[in-house]
Amino acid sequence: MEEALSASRESLTADIRNLGVAPGDIIMLHASYRAVRPVDGGPEGVIDALLDAVTPSGGIVMFVSWAQSTYDAFLTGGLSDQEKRDWPAYDSQSALVRPTHGGAIGACLAARPGSYRSANPDRSLLAIGTAVPLIKDQPLDHGFGPGSPLEKLYRAGAKTMNLGAPLYTATILHYAEYLAEVPNKRSVSYEVPLLEEGQKVWRPVVQMNREAFVPAAEGLEPDYLEQVIRAYLQTGRHGQGQVGAARALLFDMGDLVPFAKDYFEDRYG
Repeated sequence: MEEALSASRESLTADIRNLGVAPGDIIMLHASYRAVRPVDGGPEGVIDALLDAVTPSGGIVMFVSWAQSTYDAFLTGGLSDQEKRDWPAYDSQSALVRPTHGGAIGACLAARPGSYRSANPDRSLLAIGTAVPLIKDQPLDHGFGPGSPLEKLYRAGAKTMNLGAPLYTATILHYAEYLAEVPNKRSVSYEVPLLEEGQKVWRPVVQMNREAFVPAAEGLEPDYLEQVIRAYLQTGRHGQGQVGAARALLFDMGDLVPFAKDYFEDRYG
């Protein structure tokens, strides 16, 4: 069996441009490197091609969370005093990317000169280029809601790109959840360890629950975010193609967010 030819930086850039990316675009990326590969330069080659496509007037954002996120620990009983003493503090300069969120491409972007990591541990975003100012000053509470970087990205006309990742990985949909007028949305309170003046400090935070509409919907689909994307794909108002070996999709946040808001309200309102 012949091995697939490795995609070059130039061919990847052409694929990305053919998808509908233009110079100056800000792209929120959700990608599986395993789906895109083989690529010259590995995950770094994917980042290089993306930056070539958007040019220095554009930028890239990824939701990478934190490998030591305390979200799940608090939702399953909390942490003991000893566990809290042992838990590392979140430092945006050195925090590890959560593998299920950022993957190999996110880990490479985090180490790349010029990249910037937001200060919210569980809702941690990573950006480079002109996207950097949009993720600064992320609130600790409701880090994906009004006033958050997601709102700034939406208002800036950013796009969402999926490169071989699961369809439910469209982070901007969480902003649409906040906008949707749906009763009895669920929030969750927990604690995060922050590095402040060289010391670890535990701070309380409040976020929207990952399954925000469960109390409002009988029989909510477990993959309800994927269902939104599948419904949006039926409209044909997206870009699609192939980048490297991966299926590629491109969504305009300015169109996807209102669509998702209406979708949530129609089904769960």
